[in-house]
Amino acid sequence: AYESITVIPTSILECAGDSLYLSLPMEMNRDYPESDSIRAAIPAFIDTVEGLEKLREDLFRRPLPHKLPRMVAVDSEWYFDDNSKEGTPEVRPKRVKHRSMSVATLQIAYVDENKTPLVLKSFVIDLLSNQPGFQTLAKECVSWLFGSASCDMTVLGFAFGGDLRQLRKYAGIGGYNKNHKEKSLEAVASRCLDIQHLLASTEEIKTGSVPGLKKCAQLYFQKALKKDDQTSDWRERPLRRSQLEYAALDAVILLVLLSQKKQEDEKKQNSCT
Repeated sequence: AYESITVIPTSILECAGDSLYLSLPMEMNRDYPESDSIRAAIPAFIDTVEGLEKLREDLFRRPLPHKLPRMVAVDSEWYFDDNSKEGTPEVRPKRVKHRSMSVATLQIAYVDENKTPLVLKSFVIDLLSNQPGFQTLAKECVSWLFGSASCDMTVLGFAFGGDLRQLRKYAGIGGYNKNHKEKSLEAVASRCLDIQHLLASTEEIKTGSVPGLKKCAQLYFQKALKKDDQTSDWRERPLRRSQLEYAALDAVILLVLLSQKKQEDEKKQNSCT
């Protein structure tokens, strides 16, 4: 996966000088520092067919000379089904056992290599949107990304098993739809990279005590990853600005972490030669 990631400095998420936490640019009229090679864009919330069609075109379909992304980082936010009596919005869904869960948003981040400087883009897709035609299109996009052998894009996630199950359930992929024709879920899994295990030490993997995202961020960033919105009710609309930033940041940070891990490994390799 290293060949699919460019150099992304940690400063791209440490741009808010008055904040103790990692952040993304959220306003057009503010000056945000950027490197000579890459800058971060304001996260986009997508709840319309038009917006999702544009994203699908940029990710999968635009012809040359447009450069399609080689890698996308993904995350999702969940909610308790109405018929589930387990948990409340104050309890993090992913940590509750025996729950009945559904996915509320899909976050996608990637590096747009068609601009100079490069642009680190992020999108929060509203999988609860009731606009006519949106659900059909969203399920097609999720099926392509997580259930199609013809998609060769690397998918980067963190503790990704739960997200993958929820997204496949949402789109009716594999065992969640007996009529689903894809027979290549193993091939799809081979292009999914869980960076949690990449960043874990041998001892952590052996003992099963792999680090969470906040701890992994501490390895490379001077500022902390804020998790206050982790326990939000992700069914509420509109999302608060802090929710939008939190959701997008959980995808964006994966690309930065992979880039930093790549640079770290290259330094170790060079020091041994």
